[in-house]
Amino acid sequence: MPTKQITNPQGAFGYDPSENASLAQTVSYFEAGATVTAGDVVSLEELTASTDTALVHPSDTGTDDPANVAGVAVNGAATGEIVEVVTHGLAIVNVGTGTVAFEELATASSTAGEADGVTADGTTVVGDVFGYFLSADEVPAATQAYVWVDRV
Repeated sequence: MPTKQITNPQGAFGYDPSENASLAQTVSYFEAGATVTAGDVVSLEELTASTDTALVHPSDTGTDDPANVAGVAVNGAATGEIVEVVTHGLAIVNVGTGTVAFEELATASSTAGEADGVTADGTTVVGDVFGYFLSADEVPAATQAYVWVDRV
């Protein structure tokens, strides 16, 4: 599965790469196993003898192991299309109506594709965390937040 480092040459995510050259991302490409929306937390699907393609779908803690989170989708994709996934670096993640805060740890939510924020304590499971929030909810948009993804 090919992976490449991009430095955000098109100025996506609201920042100018000439001003923020250190905010590089590692983006991996997967096939969507279900419809994915830009900003979704996505999980890997199980590979089987009949499946030779790494598929992702919107993560849901009710059905997915949090350790299977691949990262955050950069683009939306229908089933079978290619979705770009930030596996390391800055991303904009969907948080829905949830409340997150700067420096909270990012985990998958029970709402498919959304992220929750948790404060680290004795009950936080390291494998459940896929990054940490760099902003409160509603920054940059009402149902989104900036997150630093660290899944590599």
